[in-house]
Amino acid sequence: MKRARTLAPTGGFTLLEVILAIGVFSVIGVGLTQGVKIAETTQVSVSSESGHNRSMRDSVSLLRDELKTCQDSSIDIELRSNGNHQLTFMVPVESGLGTGWGVYDRKLGNTTDDWNRVGWELRYQVKENQQGIPCLVRQVIDGGGTLQRETEIVSHVLAYGQQEGPGFSVTATGDVWEVTIRTKTGEGQAARTETFQIQTRN
Repeated sequence: MKRARTLAPTGGFTLLEVILAIGVFSVIGVGLTQGVKIAETTQVSVSSESGHNRSMRDSVSLLRDELKTCQDSSIDIELRSNGNHQLTFMVPVESGLGTGWGVYDRKLGNTTDDWNRVGWELRYQVKENQQGIPCLVRQVIDGGGTLQRETEIVSHVLAYGQQEGPGFSVTATGDVWEVTIRTKTGEGQAARTETFQIQTRN
């Protein structure tokens, strides 16, 4: 009489084990995907903030260097409707007739005469760019009052009515001028304030 043979267990997985494994790997995959997205978002945010900080430092340095060479008598400050100041002034320039007052800008041409424009003015003010973002701009105004050149130097300047505003202000305290630039790159972000003092040539 033959004995019935018993089947030896195979080395495969049961359906339940396969389902559990798929579930575990799915959870791990979702976690990794979210981690990568968070890392990318953080990198973009840090890169953007770093660029903004560099722009702020460069603009502060440029304005400080230009403003400290001028005379109080050439400085004109006007309060604009957006709550920010408009700063207009002249710097020393060299012309064929000697030293005068105007604008020095190496991007106005290729020669020394192009760079030194007697009777022209520099103007710093806040205006919106094409994307509707308030920016501090540097303008070169010729002797006839026509805008010849405009450069956006700081973006996301605070607008009038914001709690931390105004975004650009210039005030005189004795013989010292105090310049304040306030920016805010996004909702939920803290406003950043840069303040420096300049004593002009007088």
